[in-house]
Amino acid sequence: MACHAPWEILRAGRHRHQSGESSADNSSQFAVEACRMLYLIFVALQDAMAEMGPTCFLVGTQTEEVDGLFNCRSTTQKDRVVKNSEGRLATLNKGDCVVFNARTLHCGNANESTKMRALFNALF
Repeated sequence: MACHAPWEILRAGRHRHQSGESSADNSSQFAVEACRMLYLIFVALQDAMAEMGPTCFLVGTQTEEVDGLFNCRSTTQKDRVVKNSEGRLATLNKGDCVVFNARTLHCGNANESTKMRALFNALF
């Protein structure tokens, strides 16, 4: 895999979660190139409160060790990684952003509000 110029945008898009939609797994794993890290940025397009099912980040899961454990075929290993990780919700105001290591395990929670949750994302 060839190295890209520093901070080149590799992917951009948006996520939308309808009212009443169940949780969404956003933890797509990215191949991290040996020459640099990949980062994701999420920008809130409206206030994202707890009832809207904001993204939950599992603290400390960006390491190669956790990446290897989580990507193995063992459901038991994956469950252990999730159970032993501290989760943090990204409740954001419109215009707030979160920048994080692309290997950090994260997921969208169920949207229990009457509003759609929308955010812009880009991969660097």
